[in-house]
Amino acid sequence: MGQVSFNDKIQSASVILKKLKIKPYILKPKEGLSLINGTSMMTGIAGLTCDGARDLLSLAVRNGCLALELLRAYDDSFGEKLHQLRPHEGQKQISLKIRQILSNSKLIRNRENLHKNANLGNKVNRISESVQEVYSMRCLAQILGPVYESLMKAWQTTEIEMNSVTDNPIIDVQNKKFLHGGNFHGDYIAVAMDQLKMSLVKMTMLSERRLNFFLHDKINGLFPPFQNLATPGLTLGLQGLQFVAHLLQPTVKPWPTQ
Repeated sequence: MGQVSFNDKIQSASVILKKLKIKPYILKPKEGLSLINGTSMMTGIAGLTCDGARDLLSLAVRNGCLALELLRAYDDSFGEKLHQLRPHEGQKQISLKIRQILSNSKLIRNRENLHKNANLGNKVNRISESVQEVYSMRCLAQILGPVYESLMKAWQTTEIEMNSVTDNPIIDVQNKKFLHGGNFHGDYIAVAMDQLKMSLVKMTMLSERRLNFFLHDKINGLFPPFQNLATPGLTLGLQGLQFVAHLLQPTVKPWPTQ
């Protein structure tokens, strides 16, 4: 019954089964319930969500590294010593990945060189640039670290759930007992997904703020407004990106009245 995707087309399951000479599976006792159980469906969706979230986090780290290079940022914001002083596992892992990606970069600058070039004497050393990058650049590990930890926790919870018995009642054949309980309840998956969802929202906010930085010439001081290389006023450049990114930001809906 139902439909399946076969050869990139949605087709009748019965037709495809006959075509492939596959006999429809005959459900054994209680297997029907296992296929439609809410927790099983939630767990399947959670697995796909974790897989997609991993790819998004990987892109977020790489985009962050690219942004650091475009800004010619200093290397101390992702240096090993800094993150040893606040050793959250996610923060350490993200900063490690940033260091690996940027290890051969010719654009990232060393903070020590800024200090060496400062010849103070009896005068005030005036620096023509920002000493510290904006948060969406400088705090990559601190923002994406919790996302990493939420993903790892969600993945662990999902794997445990996938390998668990969630039937009810459960038949303990060895001891010849029926176990009546609530292993079918989906709160473990629900809480894990809620936490992951909140973390992914933070990740999208990070991306939007960084986009705002690169499109706003008064903030970055490096690039034309909206990256517009043509005639201002006649062309929008990448202004549309800012609109879309802002409109796609998740919003918190009010609690339903009923």
